[in-house]
Amino acid sequence: PFNHKPAKTVLMRQGIPFWDYLDQAGIESTFYDLPSNYPPSPSKYGNHRCLSGMGTPDLLGTYGTYQHFAEDGPFETESEGGGKRSRIYFENDTSRPVTLLGPQNTLLKDPQKTTIDFIVHRDKKAQAAVIEIQNQTIILKKGMWSKWMKLNFEMSTPALMPDKGISGICRFYLQEISPNFRLYASPVNADPTDPAIQITEPPEFCREIANKLGLFYTTGFQEDHKALSNKAFTDDEFVYQAEYVLQERINLLNYALDN
Repeated sequence: PFNHKPAKTVLMRQGIPFWDYLDQAGIESTFYDLPSNYPPSPSKYGNHRCLSGMGTPDLLGTYGTYQHFAEDGPFETESEGGGKRSRIYFENDTSRPVTLLGPQNTLLKDPQKTTIDFIVHRDKKAQAAVIEIQNQTIILKKGMWSKWMKLNFEMSTPALMPDKGISGICRFYLQEISPNFRLYASPVNADPTDPAIQITEPPEFCREIANKLGLFYTTGFQEDHKALSNKAFTDDEFVYQAEYVLQERINLLNYALDN
């Protein structure tokens, strides 16, 4: 029923990596945030485990695309290197539906981006906002980050075929309530508990990690320097986000040492 083939990701690294020799020799090895190894190369003998690092995309197929919503944003969504900006409209402090972009639906004859709509209610006096998204409620004060939120991007399919869904994770950061409401949404990362793309070898390894540590950044480059260079972040906001990433990496290091 399709006139196209979905894009296939190919590992462009050349040569035989040294861990393949270890794998063949029966020597166990485990790597975390392994760069230039996406998709993860297979372990032929079952002695190698890895979590892919730099080069691992978000669910939009990029190295990390944030989304920024503001009352003074562009009337039509605009792309800027590493991010997208959109305008948010309020009526009596409740927003019109806001659209979060997701992965491309390649199951359709004419592929198109999946989306999730959410609503924001703001309280100017309390300097807080409530975000309602997919039956989840997030309450944020100005300057607060949300926890990782699991989101399901519906992948509509041609008639007579069951619809599918892709799980992604995202964090929200409430920058300002008024006079110019500003909300940052992190790149939509692959959900390590239900990954739509293979980010570990063996595939179930990411679930083992997430069962111990919870959700975490799975894109290859987690510090959002593009949000800083595009002035979606201030210096202090970037440092705070980078420190959060650092703590996740420390947690991952401690997990590696214990396992």
